[in-house]
Amino acid sequence: MAESDTRLTILVTTYNRYPFLLRLLRYYRATGAVFPLMVLDSSSEAMPHEVEGCCQGPRVTRITYETTILPTQKLYDGVRRVRTPYVVLWDDDDLMVPRTFEVGVSLLDVRPDVRVVHGATGHFQMDVAGETRAIVGILREPQKDFPEETASARLLHYLRSWTAMFHSLHRTQDLQEIFAQCRAMGFGFIPPGDVSHRIHRSDLWVELTVACLSVIQGKVQRLPDLFMLRERHAGVDSWEESSRNCDLFDWMTSPSFHSAYETFCACLSQALARQDGLSLGEARAVVKQGFWSGLGRALTNKWSVRYGPQGDDAIARWRQAARRLPGLRTAWRQVRSCLPGHELSLEALLRPASRYHADFMPMYRAIMGEPIDGNGRHGR
Repeated sequence: MAESDTRLTILVTTYNRYPFLLRLLRYYRATGAVFPLMVLDSSSEAMPHEVEGCCQGPRVTRITYETTILPTQKLYDGVRRVRTPYVVLWDDDDLMVPRTFEVGVSLLDVRPDVRVVHGATGHFQMDVAGETRAIVGILREPQKDFPEETASARLLHYLRSWTAMFHSLHRTQDLQEIFAQCRAMGFGFIPPGDVSHRIHRSDLWVELTVACLSVIQGKVQRLPDLFMLRERHAGVDSWEESSRNCDLFDWMTSPSFHSAYETFCACLSQALARQDGLSLGEARAVVKQGFWSGLGRALTNKWSVRYGPQGDDAIARWRQAARRLPGLRTAWRQVRSCLPGHELSLEALLRPASRYHADFMPMYRAIMGEPIDGNGRHGR
């Protein structure tokens, strides 16, 4: 058995989704990963014996919580327990690449100016009919570098894109400090029914705060490797019992948005002022500029997707015609998978020539419920 790598700890959050957790643990074991994995479990359901057996495997530790614990409180406790220099948050329905973790921690070891590392990320969706399983498709989730020398420049760059950074590879001390600030702010720690507090408990605030404070702390680097695939599906999420139904419109129009924004802005302004040597007024102006310009773009995109004209433009008419021509859609997908920007399509990933193929295939077998060979690190 390979020795444990004590540079990184993986935190897996789960709540009443043992089939997903079982898939993750089987996949993780098959990769030959050497990092300790900590399962943060607040489920109300009894753990099946098969899952329990996987949790008792080498380098896996299960920590149980009350079912009523708030999601961020559970993560806060988990991050506080980490004793390795680096940490990554892994949801139970995601599949990540431990080999890329090795590349990431090696980079962080020699680059103190880089605080966060991530790589190529995609979303996939399943179509399950009886015993037949199929991946409907994979969509790329843009991940970026934020290499600017000043925290102000990195924050403005980040808020133009609002890319996900919650599941990136972090320095443990940085993430501990960030969750401590979230706790002090009240984000994610106050029950939604507690009317004595004005700060709205929203996953959007928590994830945005983690990302913004991360880019303020230092540079963010994107690796050229496959990092994660995330499953999109309806139903119970890994944090809590109810699904996340709060979209940008609901979030921005909630009664507590103003007070939450003021607290968020104050926290970022203080961190930015310390990092760049600015006055609080100067730092607040940067935060305000970045937040509202980014939110404006996000709302415009959301509006276009949800309420924009559908089906009456040339592209929509072409798609309708293509559906009536046998084989045309398949041919187009094959052609598209060779084009720049489509490296994470299913067709491209299944192609042995793909740079991501070796890391993708164990994921694919796990998703499809096929046996995963113990092929170690999946070297190229």
